[in-house]
Amino acid sequence: LSTSVCTNLIAKGAIRDRRGVPHRWTSSGCIAMLKVRQSIINRPIRPVASRATQESIDSEYALETSRAESRRQRRQALIRERQRCLFGTPEEKAQIAHEVKTNQEELERAKEAIARDEERRDAWVMEGARRREEMVNAMAMNDNAARRRYLQMLRDDNRKAWDRQRLYASQCLTRLGSAG
Repeated sequence: LSTSVCTNLIAKGAIRDRRGVPHRWTSSGCIAMLKVRQSIINRPIRPVASRATQESIDSEYALETSRAESRRQRRQALIRERQRCLFGTPEEKAQIAHEVKTNQEELERAKEAIARDEERRDAWVMEGARRREEMVNAMAMNDNAARRRYLQMLRDDNRKAWDRQRLYASQCLTRLGSAG
């Protein structure tokens, strides 16, 4: 093929390898494979958009307005509470003092309950550790007792074997002495 024909075919994307990758004309005059880099531009278009990209301006606006509204409501509630504390009637101030006192009492009860729960948990953990230590000590004592029994049995067997050996040796000596 001539250079102009190859250039036209390459420009049209007609020359491709077995995998369908287009070739390009290089400065040396030979055909080389065009390296296709992975890029978002070269990705095929999906028929359905993913859920992550389905946000719209309306949903974003609704979310922002709901956040702003909740912030405004919290701020107004705080302002009303401060006005009640500062400019309220004596009955309201007494009620606020009573609410503060009951809140403090509830907080103290909650702290005491948490402390009791922690003490119970610590006692349970310590009891488990104590039982485990007792079990380990009992197993060690049983192992030591079994080891002592085994060693005593070995000593008795060795003593019996030694006594039999001495008896046999003395019998052999008496036979030799009587034969000689």
